[in-house]
Amino acid sequence: MTYINKDEASSFTGRGPLAVYRERIASGDLKNDPDQARVVERLDQLWHELATMPPPAPPAKGAACWQALRAG
Repeated sequence: MTYINKDEASSFTGRGPLAVYRERIASGDLKNDPDQARVVERLDQLWHELATMPPPAPPAKGAACWQALRAG
């Protein structure tokens, strides 16, 4: 199994898993596997969904105090 190190992973920032998978197949680092390709395609969809998701709204002012009182 071929793994990537932290430095290699940081060079992939901004590209989805599918693009990286295809590049690694083209370079000969990986062999094409239809089952893996299907999984990588789904992972790529999730990656793009997460990458384009708006950040969560900040909690309402005083919400932390209210939660602390309820917990405690």
